[in-house]
Amino acid sequence: VAALSVPTLALDLVRQRLAHLSDSAREALTCAAVIGRSFSLPLLAAVTDRSASELMPILDVALAREVIRAAPQSAMELTFTNELLRVGLYEAQTPAQRRKQHLRVIQVLDQRYALGEVPVSQLAYHAREALPEGDLRKAVTYCSEAAEGAARTCAFADATRYLQHAREALDLIEDASPQQHFDLLLRQASFERGHGSGDLSPLAEQLLHLAREQGGGAPLAQACLLLDPFPGFPRLPVLRDAMT
Repeated sequence: VAALSVPTLALDLVRQRLAHLSDSAREALTCAAVIGRSFSLPLLAAVTDRSASELMPILDVALAREVIRAAPQSAMELTFTNELLRVGLYEAQTPAQRRKQHLRVIQVLDQRYALGEVPVSQLAYHAREALPEGDLRKAVTYCSEAAEGAARTCAFADATRYLQHAREALDLIEDASPQQHFDLLLRQASFERGHGSGDLSPLAEQLLHLAREQGGGAPLAQACLLLDPFPGFPRLPVLRDAMT
């Protein structure tokens, strides 16, 4: 779920429209806004600890006011009619409230992920938005696995972004493995070099620094092989020496 930058005036207009909803409707829709632009009734019920039958009359009002609409294929799948409406509800919360809500969504999604019912990318998104709170090691795992999934579908920009998020979570772990830091950065640099359009220099400097911190050798060789614009030519003897 990508972040949307919205002018303050536009948000004020959205909030005026949402002000006509009841407190219970705004509360339910605020939870839905944390889930994302689209959400299912069963998922919202689990996140809010309310039954679907209790939520439906509340959502009926939002449907009538065209704040949300049912998906064509299922009345249980709902979506905000406009992303501005979702953002208005989302931004009305304090950062602490949003992090708490993201953690609650993770609790529910984690159970469903174990059953293969949701993609890991959803967990990765909510884990990142909950930082620095939550299970940081799980956040690293979710984001790393989401990167692998994105790469398998050739979505390399997404893969790079997920690896950056994994590194952000790993940086918050006091006893994190230096090797894990290096591996994540190496993967991110690899995607950036092969498929990115940005400047690789900052990642290259970090990668070489981490490689030297690990004593050179194989990590340094891996970094140089990745970053050498002409692999296998003048620097090859140096790399061989580094690997011995």
